[in-house]
Amino acid sequence: MPSYLNIAVTARAKKTAIGPVGGQLLRVWVAAPAVDGKANDAVLELLAEKLAVPPSRLRIVQGATAKRKRISVECLEENELIERLAEAGRKESHGKNI
Repeated sequence: MPSYLNIAVTARAKKTAIGPVGGQLLRVWVAAPAVDGKANDAVLELLAEKLAVPPSRLRIVQGATAKRKRISVECLEENELIERLAEAGRKESHGKNI
């Protein structure tokens, strides 16, 4: 059974990064424009990298054309998803890339 991640995306950002969870949403910034699915592709690539999962295991299930999206993560249970996001956030806050 997949886990789900609710995100708020800012396209055409100066940097590509994930940010803190605000309420029930994870903030995601991508440099790609919201044209022809480029921002969506960048979001899935970034999340796959930060979560250390293949991009094929992530899918936008709601909000493909909106700033707020719901992402299905097929290979992680919810507790593992939260743990990996927390680790990625700690590394980003220390200026390290993963």
